[in-house]
Amino acid sequence: MARVKASKRKLQDENKELDQNVGAKPSLKSPSALARENTTVSKTTSSQYLNRGRMLINRYKRQQGIEQDYDDFSAKEFVAWLISTKPELKSSTWRVYRQAAYYTLMGKPDPDIDVALYMLDKDIVEGDETSGKRTGKDDRLAKKTSSMKEKKFPKADLDMVFAYLQYKSRSKMAPVLRDWLEATVHTGLRPIEWRATAFQTYRDPNTGRNYSWLYVLNAKATNARGNGVVRTLDLSDLPTSILAAIKRMSERGLEWQEAGRFDNTKSQVSQLLYAVGEDIFPRRKKHFSLYSCRHQFVANMKSVLEPAEVSALSGHVVTKTARESYGRAQSAWNLEDIGPHARPIPEEVATVQQSADFYEDRIENLKLAGVLHGNTNSEFPS
Repeated sequence: MARVKASKRKLQDENKELDQNVGAKPSLKSPSALARENTTVSKTTSSQYLNRGRMLINRYKRQQGIEQDYDDFSAKEFVAWLISTKPELKSSTWRVYRQAAYYTLMGKPDPDIDVALYMLDKDIVEGDETSGKRTGKDDRLAKKTSSMKEKKFPKADLDMVFAYLQYKSRSKMAPVLRDWLEATVHTGLRPIEWRATAFQTYRDPNTGRNYSWLYVLNAKATNARGNGVVRTLDLSDLPTSILAAIKRMSERGLEWQEAGRFDNTKSQVSQLLYAVGEDIFPRRKKHFSLYSCRHQFVANMKSVLEPAEVSALSGHVVTKTARESYGRAQSAWNLEDIGPHARPIPEEVATVQQSADFYEDRIENLKLAGVLHGNTNSEFPS
């Protein structure tokens, strides 16, 4: 675990100046004042945030049976509880709550304060490539464009695309596209995330076993301290051929980013995938995109892992849209086709699970109080 933590920190430090939201159509602004240096907040607004934050803390104490005058509560547990309320809130309400929590907690002397703020920084409003605030014509166009993209990539179709790229395509980008699809369907990375990753292998001298990890600088993650939030994928069980494709993609992404041509290369690869799809599946209304492999990865993982594990692997901080917008378990491949798969690390799963536990407890309490119907699902929407 020490090796993993050191590698995560190294990736963060090496990409302090990289804003993963640029080019990724970020969903919402950070709740952190430090991450928004050019934005000013009036004293009145700041006071309103603080008042709202205190109200949320009082509500948390009341629901958890903590004395109202007891100030030595865990900031980390409060944030986990707050995140657990998110599925029930409108996005505009959630933004106010998140901002209020940030303003209120920044002045709290708590040993877990950095972890608590980090959890708020990690908050993600997950969507597709088209996520973000739009209105009018842009909104209608975005919805139309998104609706034309497949949110799955069946194994048979992916095999056909692979065969086309190997035996028919003459594009110099064909090997790159194959690796991009292969690597993504086994890791679930957003297309933009390939520009900041680190691939690591380690051979245990005592057991002789090989271990592999992929560290990913999260896109669509807000950050108060200028260094991105990293998630970890344990790839130790994956076959050598797939690990090789992931390693090549990790190295290429960094190379393209350093050369200033990541976006251009991504565009070329996307266009090639579209052209291949038009040739193989000319009568289909929906086309495959690079994001289709991420959707398929999530669908596959939903069939073999617990919800909190899926969220940790895919870079979600529990949201309704993580469940609504991403591949359903019914779209998952057969278990034989999924085979050995990526796994999250326990500490990242624990962060997600804590919010899920708060959510489920609250739903059950509301049932007891007669506020909710007895058959209301208490499972957290991961």
